Amino acid sequence: YANFIIEELLPHVVAEHDLKLTSEPSGRAICGNSSGGIAAFTSAWFRPDFFGGVISHIGSFTNIRGGFVYPALIRKTEKKDIRILLQEGRRDLDNLHGHWPLSNKQVAKALEFKGYDHKVVWGMAAIVVVMEEQFFPTLPNGFMQILPPHRNSTR
Repeated sequence: YANFIIEELLPHVVAEHDLKLTSEPSGRAICGNSSGGIAAFTSAWFRPDFFGGVISHIGSFTNIRGGFVYPALIRKTEKKDIRILLQEGRRDLDNLHGHWPLSNKQVAKALEFKGYDHKVVWGMAAIVVVMEEQFFPTLPNGFMQILPPHRNSTR
């Protein structure tokens, strides 16, 4: 997924729309919902050289294609230079694949244990529906400003 975005999709979009992207990972982030949330996290996890931030809305860190391994993986792997925002609903799914709120809480606790710059936003709904402005403010660096600030950067 990350390689497709980095090597195929972005070069096409950049060329098609004559865009100029920063070469600094700290200026780039990736975002997704549910399975896309864990895909975004996975992209930043395996390609921190490209994505310095990740926003995972209701990420599926459950027993779907091995998503449940992240809490242990985060704790046991050398810290990566990425900032993380997790968003989850307290009444999200609880089914044969796992419990979404619990799995996101376990990921958050692993990030905290390892000292990551991260933020968790909890809502009461099953699937959190928030106003777009709350997560994508109209600021000069909007997308990156919603991520937690760097505290102890590895750079």
